[in-house]
Amino acid sequence: MLDESTNYLDPVHRKQVWDKLLELNRTQGLIIILVTHNVIEAEKVLQKVGLINHGEVRAIDTVGELKKRISRKVKLEMKLNSTAEGLDFILL
Repeated sequence: MLDESTNYLDPVHRKQVWDKLLELNRTQGLIIILVTHNVIEAEKVLQKVGLINHGEVRAIDTVGELKKRISRKVKLEMKLNSTAEGLDFILL
């Protein structure tokens, strides 16, 4: 299980880590559980993705299949805090 394992690595060392992990997966069938916020990195190296929200598994599938289920539209809600000076926006 890897938790944000490549966050502070430079691109060369990040690639070395992923190359080694992919090799272990292919040659030994090693299952790697990765916790990351780096969706682009995850998409490049993972075969299946699990999405967890507040401790509950919401979906498990390939990146491609999960992308098909997600709307291309982005929803952004903003509230204006009228008690503060100027315009303070709070993202929900």
